[in-house]
Amino acid sequence: MKGGTIYKQGNKWIWKSPPYTENGTQKRIRKSFDTEEQAIAQREIYYSILRGGEANNFIEGLTVRQAYQKWVDVAWQDNEEYITYNTQRGYANTYQKHILPYVGDLSLDNFNAKPLNLHLQELANRGKARKTLLNIKQAMIKLLRYAEKIGWIDVNNENSIIIPDTLKRQRERIVNVISQSEYEQVIAHMEKQCSQFAPVIRFLRYTGIRAEELCIKKSDISGQKLNISKAIKRKDFHKEGVKSSLTVSKYLKTDASYRTIPVSKEALKAITEALEWKQERGIESEYIFCTGTGALIEQRNILRAFHSACTAVGIEKRGLHSLRKLFCKTLKDLPLDWEQVRAVMGHETIEISQRYYYSIDSDDIDDIANKLSKNT
Repeated sequence: MKGGTIYKQGNKWIWKSPPYTENGTQKRIRKSFDTEEQAIAQREIYYSILRGGEANNFIEGLTVRQAYQKWVDVAWQDNEEYITYNTQRGYANTYQKHILPYVGDLSLDNFNAKPLNLHLQELANRGKARKTLLNIKQAMIKLLRYAEKIGWIDVNNENSIIIPDTLKRQRERIVNVISQSEYEQVIAHMEKQCSQFAPVIRFLRYTGIRAEELCIKKSDISGQKLNISKAIKRKDFHKEGVKSSLTVSKYLKTDASYRTIPVSKEALKAITEALEWKQERGIESEYIFCTGTGALIEQRNILRAFHSACTAVGIEKRGLHSLRKLFCKTLKDLPLDWEQVRAVMGHETIEISQRYYYSIDSDDIDDIANKLSKNT
């Protein structure tokens, strides 16, 4: 009777837990199942809890927190059916930040969504995007459905989780085109105020690489050539117990992303500045561009520094991709033919490179205005 007893009664399979004492009275938990397999699974899981000293926490009183941990330990390793809306890291962050603090100790078999609904309403009042609220609801529903599927609960209470209406916020406009004159203002400011990220921005401007391709080592550079064959990715949450959430992957965005690009004097200047920055601070790292601890740089931290510089010089915030577009213009104006531009940029088609080139920036508009003035 390690995990209880199983027997058939009519067309149902009955599982009974080992006897336990509560308030001086001996009791046993009883639950019916449609199949013998479900009853056996019930007995095995109850026994695993019994060995952990939590004998009465399965059918009556299994908490959301305990169910979540069992889901992580058992299902996440093999069953991708339950890990779909994001990565496992995304699920873990959602549970730890938005679910377990509010409903973690509540009973799963009679789930009360009221505390979670209050949290969702608070998030809505603070202007959180509806997608965020839906992700939280979906995460909890996934756990409820999984628990129902393996026989932990009889009734799925997902309809009790209510997404409140949210106010539509106007998204801050991020311009993805930058002119050479605007770039020069930004880089001049960053060289004075942000010595860590100035070389990074300069390198992105004069190589046109994507920010996730910044895992550059000295061995990747040969003379005036840079080999692009790796990218920065996020690690799976449950597989990596390390400080950094970033890793280097051999998988790039597209097949065309694997390429060799030219390294100009300006790009070499950025490399020199980055190496000097590391040397001054005694930083040891295999990467040319790194953090103060020698780790890979988070793309969002580069973007924050870039946005701060844009604001400081009085221009609209730009995305990092605007530097890539500016480099595309530089290549075509050399001039190179479109196939050469496509190969250096790592685009799959010439049409993508052409869209980059014909993106109009402020210098283009000034030039068009001058030409119109001469002809009128």
